[in-house]
Amino acid sequence: SNDQSLLHQVTFRAEEIKPFIEYCREQQVHFALNSSFELYVEVYDEAVKAIYDKFMLEPIVTKDAVKLDIAMVKLSAFSEQTKMDQIEADWKAMESPLSIIRSGHRFIDIMHAEASKGHALRRLAEDLGIEQAEIMAIGNYYNDSEMIVYAGLGIAMDNSPEPVKLQANAMTSSNNEDGVYQAIMKYCFAE
Repeated sequence: SNDQSLLHQVTFRAEEIKPFIEYCREQQVHFALNSSFELYVEVYDEAVKAIYDKFMLEPIVTKDAVKLDIAMVKLSAFSEQTKMDQIEADWKAMESPLSIIRSGHRFIDIMHAEASKGHALRRLAEDLGIEQAEIMAIGNYYNDSEMIVYAGLGIAMDNSPEPVKLQANAMTSSNNEDGVYQAIMKYCFAE
């Protein structure tokens, strides 16, 4: 079905991430807030537009993200890797009940503590009556860890960080070498 039905969500209010938004403003780090179907930004210059164009996304520009009165599912911040390393350390030192997770070398996401790919996969499996042992999950970064661990067959891409690889039952080639295709052919269509 492609009707964009919302099956389940865990959300937070923009006010709950005010310290993180203020940090981004002070450090001049780009950030975006996601609701279930929309993306909001405060800065949308040509450099930022070029990044979103690559993902075919058109955010909604807002003057003050903290004042958005909508249920949020994620704050994403991105910058160069060394700056993100510092931001990750700073944010993890801040007191918050929200989950702070690295979703790429240049990306950090803040979400509700129960919002993860692992929780979503478990919930979907329960709703559909699918046994955990029948599930294959493929991922390549820390935000995929819970999903890889939950699945009966958790597969890490070759370009995954070592801790993610150690959590997996199996490995496949990198994103650039059709690793997902190779895993599907090997584990789903092998005779």
